[in-house]
Amino acid sequence: MKFCFAGTYSRKRMADALMESPYVLESFFYIQDWQMEYLKSRDLFLLDSGAFSFINTGKVVDWDMFLDRYVAFIKLHNIKYYFELDIDQIIGVKETRKLRDRLEDQVGWKSIPVWHTIRGLDEWEVLCKNYDYVCTSLSGFTDTSRWFRKNKHKPLHAFLDIAQKHNAKVHGLGFTAIPKLKIHNRLYSIDSTSWLMGARKGQFNLFVNGEIKNTTVPSDKRVESLEKIDRHNFAEWRKFQKYAEKYL
Repeated sequence: MKFCFAGTYSRKRMADALMESPYVLESFFYIQDWQMEYLKSRDLFLLDSGAFSFINTGKVVDWDMFLDRYVAFIKLHNIKYYFELDIDQIIGVKETRKLRDRLEDQVGWKSIPVWHTIRGLDEWEVLCKNYDYVCTSLSGFTDTSRWFRKNKHKPLHAFLDIAQKHNAKVHGLGFTAIPKLKIHNRLYSIDSTSWLMGARKGQFNLFVNGEIKNTTVPSDKRVESLEKIDRHNFAEWRKFQKYAEKYL
């Protein structure tokens, strides 16, 4: 299983360390110019459209203009793996599908479709039949991920069975619940921003026996800098990345 570091756009100060990760997911909504050479040289670089970022903002977006900018960016940088604009909750499934068709037609190669519960269960098999790489949200911030959690991720077994039948790779968006990953180890790739949380919470992460543990910095101790926490936590999650590739 390939663990992709996400949210790297916010850590320019760690550009040297980030080079150690062969797998990265970044959002078109947040991507920075300084990242591009680094991202394009990765063994696996997944580009999220960033459209999800608008769902809870209430902003009115010109999706045609957004798509045109997204297409131009993908073609300029020849990005092999890019996600569709998964905005079913904003414009509906039918219109989202139209945008995906237009997106792929203009780019010239297929996107990674993102399944949401609003699309219906049968749609998952349709996607697996027609795409080599598919995706669903497993993070905790969407109706889809809440549905998987409510059902204790049991449906994921069936989803992976269907994908395996059609030789489709599956990406789990925002999924680093490690005990669950050990059960659902047929996921091809996952991503997470969890490695970034330590500096915000004053926590050092530790990779121990296949798990990430958190150690809170004592209140009477002072950390030299947030960068020190970031670099330490990145190194621990890098250990997890190696572990996931070998054992999950």
